[in-house]
Amino acid sequence: MKKTWGVTSLALALAAFAAWAVFQILHFDGRHALTWRAPLDLYIYAAAGTDVASGGQLYDAAYVGKLPFTYPPFAGTIFMALSYLSENWLVILWQAGTTLALFTVFLLVFRERGYGYRASNWLLSLLLTAAALALAPFHGTLFFGQINIFLMLLVALDFLPKRRLPGIGIGLAAGLKLTPAFLGLVLLFQRRWWAAGISVVTFALTVGIGFITIPDAQDFWERAIFDSSRVGDHTNPGAQSIRSILEREFNIEGGLWWIL
Repeated sequence: MKKTWGVTSLALALAAFAAWAVFQILHFDGRHALTWRAPLDLYIYAAAGTDVASGGQLYDAAYVGKLPFTYPPFAGTIFMALSYLSENWLVILWQAGTTLALFTVFLLVFRERGYGYRASNWLLSLLLTAAALALAPFHGTLFFGQINIFLMLLVALDFLPKRRLPGIGIGLAAGLKLTPAFLGLVLLFQRRWWAAGISVVTFALTVGIGFITIPDAQDFWERAIFDSSRVGDHTNPGAQSIRSILEREFNIEGGLWWIL
Protein backbone atom coordinates (compact mmCIF):
# COMPACT_ATOMS: atom_id res chain seq x y z
CA MET A 1 0.00 0.00 0.00
CA LYS A 2 1.42 3.39 -0.98
CA LYS A 3 2.04 6.09 1.60
CA THR A 4 0.22 9.39 1.16
CA TRP A 5 2.87 12.09 1.55
CA GLY A 6 2.19 15.58 2.85
CA VAL A 7 -1.26 14.76 4.23
CA THR A 8 -1.23 17.56 6.79
CA SER A 9 -0.17 20.24 4.31
CA LEU A 10 -2.61 19.00 1.68
CA ALA A 11 -5.45 18.84 4.21
CA LEU A 12 -4.80 22.39 5.41
CA ALA A 13 -4.63 23.71 1.84
CA LEU A 14 -7.86 21.96 0.87
CA ALA A 15 -9.62 23.13 4.03
CA ALA A 16 -8.60 26.73 3.37
CA PHE A 17 -9.66 26.54 -0.26
CA ALA A 18 -12.98 24.90 0.62
CA ALA A 19 -13.70 27.60 3.24
CA TRP A 20 -12.89 30.31 0.70
CA ALA A 21 -15.14 28.66 -1.92
CA VAL A 22 -18.07 28.37 0.49
CA PHE A 23 -17.60 31.98 1.60
CA GLN A 24 -17.63 33.19 -2.02
CA ILE A 25 -20.71 31.13 -2.85
CA LEU A 26 -22.67 32.29 0.20
CA HIS A 27 -21.88 35.93 -0.61
CA PHE A 28 -22.85 35.62 -4.27
CA ASP A 29 -25.65 38.06 -5.13
CA GLY A 30 -28.11 35.57 -6.57
CA ARG A 31 -29.10 31.93 -6.43
CA HIS A 32 -26.38 29.35 -5.93
CA ALA A 33 -25.97 25.69 -5.07
CA LEU A 34 -26.32 26.33 -1.32
CA THR A 35 -29.61 28.24 -1.69
CA TRP A 36 -32.40 26.29 0.02
CA ARG A 37 -34.98 25.43 -2.63
CA ALA A 38 -36.13 22.57 -4.85
CA PRO A 39 -33.69 22.77 -7.80
CA LEU A 40 -35.17 22.89 -11.31
CA ASP A 41 -34.08 19.48 -12.62
CA LEU A 42 -34.90 17.77 -9.33
CA TYR A 43 -38.37 19.32 -9.45
CA ILE A 44 -38.86 17.84 -12.94
CA TYR A 45 -37.63 14.43 -11.76
CA ALA A 46 -40.13 14.46 -8.90
CA ALA A 47 -42.97 15.69 -11.13
CA ALA A 48 -42.22 12.93 -13.63
CA GLY A 49 -42.18 10.37 -10.83
CA THR A 50 -45.56 11.64 -9.65
CA ASP A 51 -46.91 11.18 -13.17
CA VAL A 52 -45.62 7.61 -13.28
CA ALA A 53 -47.10 6.84 -9.86
CA SER A 54 -50.52 7.99 -11.10
CA GLY A 55 -50.26 6.12 -14.41
CA GLY A 56 -49.61 9.24 -16.49
CA GLN A 57 -47.40 9.75 -19.53
CA LEU A 58 -43.88 11.20 -19.50
CA TYR A 59 -43.36 12.55 -23.00
CA ASP A 60 -46.65 14.18 -23.93
CA ALA A 61 -45.98 17.65 -22.45
CA ALA A 62 -43.38 19.87 -20.79
CA TYR A 63 -43.12 20.00 -17.00
CA VAL A 64 -41.70 23.49 -16.40
CA GLY A 65 -42.12 26.11 -19.11
CA LYS A 66 -40.82 24.43 -22.26
CA LEU A 67 -38.70 21.89 -20.37
CA PRO A 68 -39.83 18.28 -20.96
CA PHE A 69 -38.69 15.04 -19.35
CA THR A 70 -35.59 14.10 -21.36
CA TYR A 71 -34.52 10.82 -19.77
CA PRO A 72 -35.33 7.23 -20.80
CA PRO A 73 -38.49 5.59 -19.43
CA PHE A 74 -36.51 3.59 -16.84
CA ALA A 75 -35.49 6.86 -15.18
CA GLY A 76 -39.15 7.81 -14.80
CA THR A 77 -39.76 4.48 -13.08
CA ILE A 78 -36.91 5.12 -10.61
CA PHE A 79 -38.03 8.71 -10.01
CA MET A 80 -41.42 7.41 -8.90
CA ALA A 81 -39.81 6.99 -5.45
CA LEU A 82 -39.31 10.78 -5.29
CA SER A 83 -43.05 11.39 -5.48
CA TYR A 84 -43.49 10.12 -1.91
CA LEU A 85 -41.17 12.75 -0.38
CA SER A 86 -42.04 16.22 0.82
CA GLU A 87 -40.12 19.06 -0.82
CA ASN A 88 -37.81 19.51 2.17
CA TRP A 89 -36.95 15.82 2.40
CA LEU A 90 -36.54 15.68 -1.36
CA VAL A 91 -33.90 18.42 -1.25
CA ILE A 92 -32.16 17.02 1.84
CA LEU A 93 -31.88 13.43 0.60
CA TRP A 94 -31.00 14.28 -3.00
CA GLN A 95 -28.33 16.88 -2.27
CA ALA A 96 -26.86 14.87 0.61
CA GLY A 97 -26.86 11.75 -1.57
CA THR A 98 -25.12 13.64 -4.38
CA THR A 99 -22.43 14.86 -2.00
CA LEU A 100 -21.97 11.38 -0.52
CA ALA A 101 -21.67 9.90 -4.01
CA LEU A 102 -18.84 12.29 -4.92
CA PHE A 103 -17.09 11.59 -1.60
CA THR A 104 -17.33 7.85 -2.33
CA VAL A 105 -15.81 8.27 -5.80
CA PHE A 106 -12.85 10.19 -4.32
CA LEU A 107 -12.36 7.44 -1.73
CA LEU A 108 -12.51 4.75 -4.42
CA VAL A 109 -9.90 6.57 -6.48
CA PHE A 110 -7.52 6.58 -3.50
CA ARG A 111 -8.02 2.82 -3.13
CA GLU A 112 -7.61 2.11 -6.84
CA ARG A 113 -4.37 4.13 -6.91
CA GLY A 114 -3.00 1.92 -4.14
CA TYR A 115 -3.45 4.19 -1.09
CA GLY A 116 -6.10 2.07 0.58
CA TYR A 117 -8.86 3.22 2.91
CA ARG A 118 -6.71 4.68 5.71
CA ALA A 119 -8.21 7.47 7.84
CA SER A 120 -6.15 10.19 6.14
CA ASN A 121 -7.70 9.33 2.78
CA TRP A 122 -11.19 9.58 4.27
CA LEU A 123 -10.26 13.07 5.48
CA LEU A 124 -8.78 14.08 2.12
CA SER A 125 -11.84 12.72 0.28
CA LEU A 126 -14.09 14.77 2.55
CA LEU A 127 -12.05 17.94 1.95
CA LEU A 128 -11.87 17.31 -1.80
CA THR A 129 -15.66 17.02 -1.85
CA ALA A 130 -16.03 20.33 -0.04
CA ALA A 131 -13.46 21.99 -2.31
CA ALA A 132 -15.28 20.67 -5.38
CA LEU A 133 -18.02 23.22 -4.71
CA ALA A 134 -15.74 25.67 -6.52
CA LEU A 135 -15.88 23.54 -9.68
CA ALA A 136 -18.67 24.09 -12.20
CA PRO A 137 -19.58 20.38 -12.67
CA PHE A 138 -20.26 19.80 -8.96
CA HIS A 139 -21.69 23.23 -8.21
CA GLY A 140 -23.92 23.02 -11.29
CA THR A 141 -25.11 19.53 -10.38
CA LEU A 142 -26.19 20.74 -6.94
CA PHE A 143 -27.62 23.99 -8.32
CA PHE A 144 -29.92 22.20 -10.76
CA GLY A 145 -30.36 19.04 -8.68
CA GLN A 146 -29.09 16.80 -11.45
CA ILE A 147 -28.39 13.07 -11.50
CA ASN A 148 -24.85 13.25 -12.93
CA ILE A 149 -22.84 12.43 -9.79
CA PHE A 150 -24.99 9.37 -9.10
CA LEU A 151 -24.29 8.19 -12.66
CA MET A 152 -20.56 8.74 -12.15
CA LEU A 153 -20.68 6.59 -9.01
CA LEU A 154 -22.51 3.79 -10.84
CA VAL A 155 -19.90 3.80 -13.60
CA ALA A 156 -17.05 4.02 -11.07
CA LEU A 157 -18.29 0.86 -9.38
CA ASP A 158 -17.48 -1.01 -12.59
CA PHE A 159 -13.83 0.10 -12.46
CA LEU A 160 -12.53 1.30 -9.09
CA PRO A 161 -13.41 -1.13 -6.23
CA LYS A 162 -11.40 -4.29 -5.61
CA ARG A 163 -14.62 -6.25 -6.15
CA ARG A 164 -15.98 -4.18 -9.01
CA LEU A 165 -19.35 -4.63 -10.67
CA PRO A 166 -19.16 -6.65 -13.91
CA GLY A 167 -20.70 -4.00 -16.18
CA ILE A 168 -23.90 -3.61 -14.18
CA GLY A 169 -23.11 -0.02 -13.15
CA ILE A 170 -22.65 1.15 -16.73
CA GLY A 171 -25.82 -0.65 -17.82
CA LEU A 172 -27.89 0.96 -15.08
CA ALA A 173 -26.38 4.41 -15.69
CA ALA A 174 -27.10 4.12 -19.42
CA GLY A 175 -30.66 3.10 -18.61
CA LEU A 176 -31.04 6.31 -16.63
CA LYS A 177 -29.40 8.78 -19.03
CA LEU A 178 -28.08 6.99 -22.16
CA THR A 179 -24.76 8.87 -22.40
CA PRO A 180 -22.90 6.68 -19.84
CA ALA A 181 -23.24 3.85 -22.38
CA PHE A 182 -20.10 5.23 -24.03
CA LEU A 183 -18.14 4.01 -20.99
CA GLY A 184 -18.84 0.50 -22.24
CA LEU A 185 -16.05 1.17 -24.73
CA VAL A 186 -13.60 1.23 -21.81
CA LEU A 187 -14.63 -2.32 -20.95
CA LEU A 188 -13.79 -3.29 -24.53
CA PHE A 189 -10.43 -1.49 -24.37
CA GLN A 190 -9.69 -3.45 -21.18
CA ARG A 191 -10.82 -6.66 -22.90
CA ARG A 192 -13.39 -7.29 -20.20
CA TRP A 193 -15.68 -9.01 -22.69
CA TRP A 194 -17.92 -10.62 -20.06
CA ALA A 195 -18.47 -7.27 -18.28
CA ALA A 196 -19.20 -5.54 -21.60
CA GLY A 197 -21.82 -8.18 -22.37
CA ILE A 198 -23.40 -7.82 -18.93
CA SER A 199 -23.58 -4.03 -19.36
CA VAL A 200 -25.53 -4.51 -22.61
CA VAL A 201 -27.88 -7.04 -20.99
CA THR A 202 -28.40 -4.75 -17.97
CA PHE A 203 -29.24 -1.83 -20.26
CA ALA A 204 -31.65 -4.03 -22.21
CA LEU A 205 -33.39 -4.96 -18.96
CA THR A 206 -33.84 -1.26 -18.09
CA VAL A 207 -35.44 -0.73 -21.51
CA GLY A 208 -37.78 -3.64 -20.87
CA ILE A 209 -38.74 -2.33 -17.44
CA GLY A 210 -39.46 1.04 -19.03
CA PHE A 211 -41.83 -0.51 -21.55
CA ILE A 212 -43.64 -2.36 -18.76
CA THR A 213 -44.02 0.61 -16.42
CA ILE A 214 -44.30 3.70 -18.68
CA PRO A 215 -47.37 4.02 -20.97
CA ASP A 216 -45.61 6.12 -23.64
CA ALA A 217 -42.19 4.42 -23.51
CA GLN A 218 -42.43 3.64 -27.22
CA ASP A 219 -42.81 7.35 -27.97
CA PHE A 220 -39.42 8.00 -26.37
CA TRP A 221 -37.58 5.38 -28.41
CA GLU A 222 -39.30 6.24 -31.68
CA ARG A 223 -39.48 10.07 -31.48
CA ALA A 224 -38.16 11.89 -28.41
CA ILE A 225 -34.71 10.29 -28.46
CA PHE A 226 -34.03 11.82 -31.90
CA ASP A 227 -35.27 15.33 -31.03
CA SER A 228 -32.17 17.19 -29.79
CA SER A 229 -34.18 20.36 -29.15
CA ARG A 230 -35.72 18.65 -26.12
CA VAL A 231 -32.42 18.62 -24.21
CA GLY A 232 -31.45 22.27 -24.64
CA ASP A 233 -30.90 25.20 -26.97
CA HIS A 234 -27.71 25.09 -29.02
CA THR A 235 -27.46 28.90 -28.87
CA ASN A 236 -27.12 28.77 -25.06
CA PRO A 237 -23.45 29.48 -24.12
CA GLY A 238 -23.84 26.90 -21.38
CA ALA A 239 -24.28 24.17 -24.02
CA GLN A 240 -20.69 22.97 -24.48
CA SER A 241 -21.23 20.06 -26.87
CA ILE A 242 -19.40 20.04 -30.20
CA ARG A 243 -22.75 20.35 -31.98
CA SER A 244 -23.65 23.49 -30.01
CA ILE A 245 -20.26 25.15 -30.46
CA LEU A 246 -20.32 24.53 -34.21
CA GLU A 247 -23.74 26.16 -34.50
CA ARG A 248 -22.88 29.17 -32.33
CA GLU A 249 -19.44 29.92 -33.76
CA PHE A 250 -19.65 28.70 -37.36
CA ASN A 251 -23.40 28.41 -38.10
CA ILE A 252 -22.96 24.71 -38.85
CA GLU A 253 -26.17 22.87 -37.95
CA GLY A 254 -24.99 19.28 -37.77
CA GLY A 255 -24.46 17.38 -40.98
CA LEU A 256 -21.15 16.13 -42.39
CA TRP A 257 -18.90 18.61 -40.56
CA TRP A 258 -20.40 17.60 -37.21
CA ILE A 259 -19.98 13.88 -38.00
CA LEU A 260 -16.33 14.45 -38.93
